Amino acid sequence: MKLRLILLTAVIVAVAFSLLGIATPTQAQAVGNAFIRVVHASPGAPAVDVYLDSNPQPAITNLAFGKATDFMQLPAKRYTVTLRPAGTPASDTPILQASITIARNASATVVAQGILQGQGDLGLKLGVYITDRSPTNGKARVQIIHTSPDAPAVDVLAGTTPVIKGLKFGLGTRAVNLDPGSYDLTVVASGTTTPVVLNLPGTNLAANTIYTVIAFNNLSNIQTLVLTTQAPPPANGFVRIVHASPDAPAVDIYLDRASTPAITNLAFGQATDFMQLTAKRYTVSFRPAGAPATDKPVFETTINVPANVSATVVALGELAGRGTKALKLSTFVTDRSATNGKARVQVIHASPDSLPVDVRSGDNVVVKGLGFARASATLNLDPGNYNLAVVPSGATAPIVINLANTALNADTIYTVIAINTQDKIQSLVLVTATK
Repeated sequence: MKLRLILLTAVIVAVAFSLLGIATPTQAQAVGNAFIRVVHASPGAPAVDVYLDSNPQPAITNLAFGKATDFMQLPAKRYTVTLRPAGTPASDTPILQASITIARNASATVVAQGILQGQGDLGLKLGVYITDRSPTNGKARVQIIHTSPDAPAVDVLAGTTPVIKGLKFGLGTRAVNLDPGSYDLTVVASGTTTPVVLNLPGTNLAANTIYTVIAFNNLSNIQTLVLTTQAPPPANGFVRIVHASPDAPAVDIYLDRASTPAITNLAFGQATDFMQLTAKRYTVSFRPAGAPATDKPVFETTINVPANVSATVVALGELAGRGTKALKLSTFVTDRSATNGKARVQVIHASPDSLPVDVRSGDNVVVKGLGFARASATLNLDPGNYNLAVVPSGATAPIVINLANTALNADTIYTVIAINTQDKIQSLVLVTATK
């Protein structure tokens, strides 16, 4: 069956400032670590050396006003950050000492903002702004941070339409994903159309690029610093789809309302191979096989494809069913990691009118009380022949499905799906080699 990956284009209107700044490479985010870059945005403060915790040597030297570091990989934890004038001894009194906490796997832009001799909210402090460095899937991602201490709250206009409202000193917008292209933007005092604080016509945003736009310096000389980072490649997941709805016809399956099907002529009791898809939420539409793409779907829902996970998505229930027996898509994680010489088995109950079942191996119950639309725990078994039987839960008879002398091979994954109505129940066994 042929798969076409169709990406949904979501147009999000937001803003960016002129593209001046520092390019910083994206780093793989390791478990247990965090990523920090530091920006000097305090007008009137000297260039600084930056110390972390009690280390007598600075982690950053001679960071001047309007400059930023690259991202640094550090253990995720709480840090004491100390700023001293560049070149002064570590024993000298700092101009600022503050604590920040960076969570595991987070990337943060830490901004020295405010005025060195300022009071209250305008005093020198560290602002911590989380920078989303996940894949942008062809979009540009923009975040705006207001660090001009005497500037009012601002709106950002695209033409005459406000796209950011009431951004105050010391705050950042949420990150937004935008279509690449050129944007005509102006920054004005909040609630007005004049005076223009910044005029930014023809701002170009590139695909798969992350922009952190910082408005800094005093209002009389306000400037922008734009830090750009390449987004990592899209994360992928793996999905196979099983048709287990006994009264539904063979179907064509469309993703995100595309004009052509991703899967064609999937009949009851059949399954696709695993397909690699960009990890995201998809709209899934079913039409009878061969029906025009303009016809109304007989069934439509959404599924989430998680990153780096293999999933078996089962269309179960009945097209004419109601309540818990109605047609739906159920997603079951399929563990395709190494089995280390074992056979791996998972059982899925997809017979809409059948009661809960047990799976027995001789006198032993290996799966107990498995209800409709449920999956068993994953079992790692020694390879060999097994006499398996599916029976009503808590009973030894009648045998609903007889799997006598079932051969399980090493390093092989078995997904056993009970399908069809109770009077015609059968098993569909999907066999997968480990990755």
